[in-house]
Amino acid sequence: SKKTSVKNIYNILFSSDGKILVSTSDFTIRSLNIDTKEIGINEVNYKKFKSVNTKIESIALHKEILAVINNAGIIYFWDVIEGKYIENSEISIPQGRENKIISIKFSPCGNFLILSGIVIEVLHIQSREIVKLKEMVFKGNFKEYTTIVFSPNGQKFASGNNFGEIDLWKFNNTTRNIDEKFNHIQTINTTEKSINSIAFSSDSKLLASGGEDNIIKLWNVENRELISELPIELKKSHEILSIIFSSDNKFMATMTGIIISGKYYTDTIISLWDISNIHKIKRIKKNFKKRGLITNTITFSPDSKILASAGEVKNIQMETYYEDNPIIFWDISSMQTGGRK
Repeated sequence: SKKTSVKNIYNILFSSDGKILVSTSDFTIRSLNIDTKEIGINEVNYKKFKSVNTKIESIALHKEILAVINNAGIIYFWDVIEGKYIENSEISIPQGRENKIISIKFSPCGNFLILSGIVIEVLHIQSREIVKLKEMVFKGNFKEYTTIVFSPNGQKFASGNNFGEIDLWKFNNTTRNIDEKFNHIQTINTTEKSINSIAFSSDSKLLASGGEDNIIKLWNVENRELISELPIELKKSHEILSIIFSSDNKFMATMTGIIISGKYYTDTIISLWDISNIHKIKRIKKNFKKRGLITNTITFSPDSKILASAGEVKNIQMETYYEDNPIIFWDISSMQTGGRK
């Protein structure tokens, strides 16, 4: 494959076995074999899969299948193992001017994609049937579902919106009727101004939320009660942008910064938290970043040993995992002792 640097990355995901890392920018899709360092998918300019002014909006990964949706509402699929586009796989999602899809997630079984924007919809991939789960009720202001996530045990998924609400859903994979697969459990009013990120712990017992108010809130998934609040001292105009849990349930990572517009951030900061004792959560590492890199996205490796961050290079050459693409791998064990691998 032709080697080309990418200066701005908005999404990174590990495959479930940790052997493949997928990254996307506005017009670039890349997959990297962690062991061999070989690039599989290398759609550097995204030309074959875009019309004028369309950009990659969100990605989702289930086993070897990568789903990519652009801001025109078209979903494409790749095989990340083979590094190839799956021919004739594209699905066009009907969307009005105000119904742009901003996030997609695979169901645990891989048969469905959850789509979120103003509406939360379920796409059955094989039949291409779309079912609307919930639509925003306007109260004079623009309202949308900003984030969606499935629980690791596959039994529930949650959605957060920019009015500070979390909706919790139960996923029933035993029925064939799509309308009966997703059952709304409860809407939680977090008192946040806006929810930017939600995440389930690896045991699916906790749900973390964060947003404009700069407080990480931990919720009991079973009874939906608030367990604890972790205020974060931040600079003016900073918000909590991302929360993720490690698969061993020992760590939580947060990313904070200033939202310029949509997925475009500045002045971002990453922190690592020890959550081995839920009643004595402590921050291990604060404000770790590399000079010249604005972080846009973070993810843990499946074995919980690595925290990967990616973003935008600002005026300097980056020493990164491959070439000068802005991806950095942080060694968790080194960070606990103050170092970085």
